[in-house]
Amino acid sequence: MIRRPPRSTLSSSSAASDVYKRQTVRYTALNAIKKNYFIDQKQPKCPQCECKHLYKKKDFNQSLGCLIILIGAVFVPLTYGLSLVLLFFLDLLLYSRVKDSIECYKCKTEFTNVIVPKNFTDFDHHIAEIYEND
Repeated sequence: MIRRPPRSTLSSSSAASDVYKRQTVRYTALNAIKKNYFIDQKQPKCPQCECKHLYKKKDFNQSLGCLIILIGAVFVPLTYGLSLVLLFFLDLLLYSRVKDSIECYKCKTEFTNVIVPKNFTDFDHHIAEIYEND
């Protein structure tokens, strides 16, 4: 389900309207598309907006990773810096175990629990800037 802004924020100049524009929609293979949806297509497209520009990323909660490093930084004076090294490796272990997901540049839809083809590339700032200006 896509959340829509209240009628009072439909003006393109309102700050609340900008928040709704930046929201991403998450699809999982269980309720929206088949797990091998992107593998079966010759030229994969976003099922939401038909855009051909997709990228792979880790389905990792970035705030969790930052929190782990922040905890390590708090304990630096007590552990002489060893807490940062220890929690860095914990963060790296968590990151390596997390699966990849696919996101569309145009509509920002995120597809989780799908098989990611090997030919998908990581995030490209140039392509993102093209769609951001639209």
